[in-house]
Order: sequence, then C-alpha cells, then structure tokens
Amino acid sequence: YQHSGNGIYLRYSENITVSNNTVYSNIGSGSGAYNANGINAIYSHNSTIFNNTIYSNVGGTGTDSGNGVYLYDSDNCSITNNTIWDNQGNNADSGHGVYLYASSNTSIHYNTITYNEQYGIELDSSSYNNVTENILIGNPYPCVHETSSTGNTITPNTCRPIGPTADALPATAIDSVFLNWTALNWAEFYLIYRGTAPLTSLSTDLILSILSTGSLIGNVTTTNFTDSTILVGGIYYYAIIAVNATSNLNLSLIHISEPTRPLYISYA
Repeated sequence: YQHSGNGIYLRYSENITVSNNTVYSNIGSGSGAYNANGINAIYSHNSTIFNNTIYSNVGGTGTDSGNGVYLYDSDNCSITNNTIWDNQGNNADSGHGVYLYASSNTSIHYNTITYNEQYGIELDSSSYNNVTENILIGNPYPCVHETSSTGNTITPNTCRPIGPTADALPATAIDSVFLNWTALNWAEFYLIYRGTAPLTSLSTDLILSILSTGSLIGNVTTTNFTDSTILVGGIYYYAIIAVNATSNLNLSLIHISEPTRPLYISYA
C-alpha cells in the first residue's frame, strides 16, 4: 500500500521536531509509493529532523521508497546531525540517504551519509536549499545530485563516492600481480595502492600520508594494472582509488572515491 511501512511518518504536520531516534530495517512490500522510508515527511513544513540514526530501510517496488529521510512538498525544514546509511530501493527515486522532492528552503547540515544504494542526497524539483558540511562516503557519484532544481547551495561537503569493484586475486603470486576492475564513468584516472596493511576507508589525512610514503604504485587511465615491482616474501594488500582531476591531487578541487574492498595476496 502507499505510505505504508515507514519508520516515522509525518503528513500535514508542521513545526514538528523528530530527534534522537534510531530508525532501521523498515521493509516495504508491493508497488505502493512512499513506503519504508526511515523518516517520511509529506506536506510537513518547518519540520526539524535532528540527531537520528537511520539505516537499512528497504523500499518495495513502488517509487519514493526506502530512503533514509524523505521530504515531499515540505519547505523550510532542517535535516541536521543525522547518521544515515545502507538504505535501499528498487528504482531511481528510492534508496537515497536524503531525498527532497518539491521541497525548498531546507537546510541539510552536518549529516554523515554513507553507503546508500542511490545518491547520498537527491534534490528533485527542489530549489534554494542549503547543503553544507555533510560527510558523504560510499554513495554513488555525484554525492549530491540535482534533478530539475535551481539555486541550491552545495558546498562545502566531504565527498568520496563508492569506488570501483576489483576482481579477486589468486592466493599466491610468483612474478607479478595483475589487477583488473570495473570502470566508473566519472573517473578520469585511477590510483593503485599497495601496502602491508589493508586500505579500507579514506580520510584527507590518510590520502596525504599515502602520497608521502610511496604506497601509491600506479596512476593509470585504464582499468587494469600489472605490478612487477613487488618484493619476495609477505602478504601485500592492494586497492584502487578513482579520481576525477586532470592535473594534480589538490584535495579541495577533486572527487576521490573510497577504495575498492581490500585485495590481498601472498608473494612467496
């Protein structure tokens, strides 16, 4: 049914504060729209959604479902300091971290939004919103996506979209290691990491550390790389990082992805 299975549901409810809740594992069924969103606010202006933990909500086959926070025709709201991850849907309107439809003049600040099936933040027919100081990691690129929207302020945010998927490696290597991964349509080149510890997530400090220690062994525009410089003995970890800058790694100007899941191989 439409509007069913939501964690918290507001409809024609203005000046409401939703705070300090844990909203998770709401599951949609059938083709009804607007179901199984973590927090769903429809025609609910001046709402405040603050300091909630929202994760693993799964929409049915209907549209506008399975989002962490979903606003429909709700203006002048505040979505702040929430932790939102692993929300899923079955179409382009579902499975976002935060999804605004026909909602304007809303502030989206200081949220941590990670590893959702669709965009971290989707602004659809929604204008003059302020999206700043959010951490957006492991969601599809771009981290904040606009559809038929104008006048939004989208900066600064931490953005590291999901990285490529790499083929598994054999258990051992003899002469060299061949890496192969899926292409990302936004990436302009790929960095290859090799180290004695796995690279599971990135931060600005960690990226700068990797650059200074020589753990990056390749920079390619293709989707494969052969490492012929590995030393005998030990276990080595690899990761591929996608980047869309054409000149240098000025971290304030580029998009850099989360690494692939760690690959490891024993070199005897």
